[in-house]
Amino acid sequence: MPIRVLIHMGIGCVIYTIVAYAVGWTGGSATIGQEIIITAIQLAVAFLIWFLFMRYYRAEAKKMNEKIQAMK
Repeated sequence: MPIRVLIHMGIGCVIYTIVAYAVGWTGGSATIGQEIIITAIQLAVAFLIWFLFMRYYRAEAKKMNEKIQAMK
């Protein structure tokens, strides 16, 4: 699963960055250091969102499994 997450997040972030440059969101005046910082922040936010969704859905699956076990 970690490999799938990295591939999915990597592709998503690359596409997002290409689109951001294409539509002019970045302004084109950022230095290499600033671009690295922006990329790191983007990856951190994407990972945080993924992590929170993962925790939520695991908790939901646990609740469902407990209800199924209680019905037996």
